[in-house]
Amino acid sequence: MRGVFRPRRIAQTYGNLVPAVVGTTLGGCWSVQVTKAEIIAETLRAAKLDDEPDYQPIVIAELQRKLPEGVEIKTCEDFKHLNVECCDTCHNFYPHYEMRLIELPDGPPAWVCDTVRWAIYPEEYRKLQERSRNTPEGKLLSKIFGVDADDDPKE
Repeated sequence: MRGVFRPRRIAQTYGNLVPAVVGTTLGGCWSVQVTKAEIIAETLRAAKLDDEPDYQPIVIAELQRKLPEGVEIKTCEDFKHLNVECCDTCHNFYPHYEMRLIELPDGPPAWVCDTVRWAIYPEEYRKLQERSRNTPEGKLLSKIFGVDADDDPKE
């Protein structure tokens, strides 16, 4: 369950970001598109940075730099129909660095983890697999973990 977004507290603390946008219904599907301010607030909440208050400005600055102003941004929640499991690493360990802002084929931006991005753009996943099969580093990792570099786990 998503935490309650408190734009006033965030705005008072970090300046006027972007007003909150309520989720809307599009084509009969629930949309959880959010604003830049909501992504920043949720990232700060999820990161549990109470023990590291000096790190909050770094997180905020990185997200301010990456996320667009004044537009609704789709998130992983908008892509549940793809039946992929979100990437725990992207969402919970430095999401301000691990999550990606992508442009969707129909135009709007989306803030998504790797598995959702690969489900939207499977050719990127194929390129990553190909690189890992053909680079010396990828071949070494395959040896270390006992995986045949020519085996595709999706097949």
